[in-house]
Amino acid sequence: MQTTINGAPSFSHVHVDLLPGESVFCERGAMQAMSSNVVVKSQTNGGFFSALIKKFFGGESFFITKFTNSASDEQRVTFSQSQPGEIIEYNLSDEEVIHLKRGAYIAATEKVKFKVAYAGLGSMFAGEGLIRLKVTGNGIVWFGGYGRVLEKKVDDELVIDSGHLLAHKGKVSIIVGMPGGIISSITSKEGFITRVKGEGTVYIQTRSFRGLAAWLNSKFR
Repeated sequence: MQTTINGAPSFSHVHVDLLPGESVFCERGAMQAMSSNVVVKSQTNGGFFSALIKKFFGGESFFITKFTNSASDEQRVTFSQSQPGEIIEYNLSDEEVIHLKRGAYIAATEKVKFKVAYAGLGSMFAGEGLIRLKVTGNGIVWFGGYGRVLEKKVDDELVIDSGHLLAHKGKVSIIVGMPGGIISSITSKEGFITRVKGEGTVYIQTRSFRGLAAWLNSKFR
C-alpha cells in the first residue's frame, strides 16, 4: 500500500494505492474517487451497539465503507473530509493509543481498532463532545481538522481554547474549565478552555466551527 496526501493544508485529500487484496476503511461519504476494480462494501462500525454509540455520542457513521482491490494490479482510492483543512496520516504501533475528538476520524487500514472513551461532562458542555474515539492496533489512521493541524509536545501543562483540540496521545489528562473567574471569562468572551496536563502529544486545529459561526452571526445582525 502506497499513500500520498495532496492539497495540504487547506484542501487535503489522500490517495491510497491498494495492492491486490488490500483494503481500506473510510467514513461514509469520505470517498472522492476510486478505480473501477475496487469493490465497495458497507458494514456496521464495529458491531450494532458499538456503531450505535459511535454514531450518537462520537459523531461517527453507523456504517463504514470498506474498499478492497479485487484486481491483479494496483488500484487507487481517493478520500477527503467534508470541511476545508489538513489531514494527518498517523502510523500506529501495537501498544500505542491515540484519542480523536468527535468527527475527526476519516479512514483507517484493516488492523486499526476503535472504541469509545468517556470524555466527561465538562467536555460536553465545552462543545468537545461526551465521547472520544480510542484508536489502537497496528496500521494507519487518517484524521482531519478544520484549518491547519499543529502537533505540539506537552511536558507539563498546555492550555487550548475549546473546539481546537483534535487528538491527543501519551500520558495526559484532559480538564475542561474556564480561563479565569466566571465574570472575567464571560466579559472576555473566552468561554471554556481545555487544560492538557502530563507528558504526551496533542494535535490542534487552527480554526473552529464555533468561531466561524460567531463571525458569521456578527455579519447578519
